[in-house]
Amino acid sequence: MRFRLYHYKDEPLSWACRLAFTHKNLDFENIVIDSLSTDEPGSVCLEIIPNNRESDWIKNGVSILEWLDDAFPESKMFLGSPLQKSHVRSLIQILQTQVHPFCQPENFAKLSDQKNKVMSFLRNQIKSGLQAYEDSISQTAQHFSVGDSLSATDAVLAPYLYHMSRFEIELSAFHKICRVYENIKTLECYKSTHPSNY
Repeated sequence: MRFRLYHYKDEPLSWACRLAFTHKNLDFENIVIDSLSTDEPGSVCLEIIPNNRESDWIKNGVSILEWLDDAFPESKMFLGSPLQKSHVRSLIQILQTQVHPFCQPENFAKLSDQKNKVMSFLRNQIKSGLQAYEDSISQTAQHFSVGDSLSATDAVLAPYLYHMSRFEIELSAFHKICRVYENIKTLECYKSTHPSNY
């Protein structure tokens, strides 16, 4: 079985999927998508190429992370008890619903005549989402967001934090998030899948 990952080098869930593959020591073929191209799949997606039959596709970043854990349970990223796994999913949901929508300033391009107001709005919404994440890991954060092992939510969190300078957001107010992020940045699976490598 072979894997072909179609991804944008800077997009957070694309990076999270690269990080997960690398964390699990799985070989995969990188297909970097030009964001201006219309000839490639429209978002991060995984082509699973089995022997002697047609390819299967998974076309959602979080679904790819879930499938990887089911198919390759070594170095699990949805880890621990059912309650802990539920917490990992809840944290990803916070990032996807309270941070991600506001990290896409191009969605607000039609308001370019109000750029300062728009950026202020985006910053406030992102800070609110990060505060929700910070509050949610108050009882679980140790080395990483949920205990001492890297989880899927850490893989999703780190790429978003990398982009925060774009919005001039000071992360130091989020003490637990900052500690987790510093620990993630020491990992080889983070360094080797950094957008600067693509």
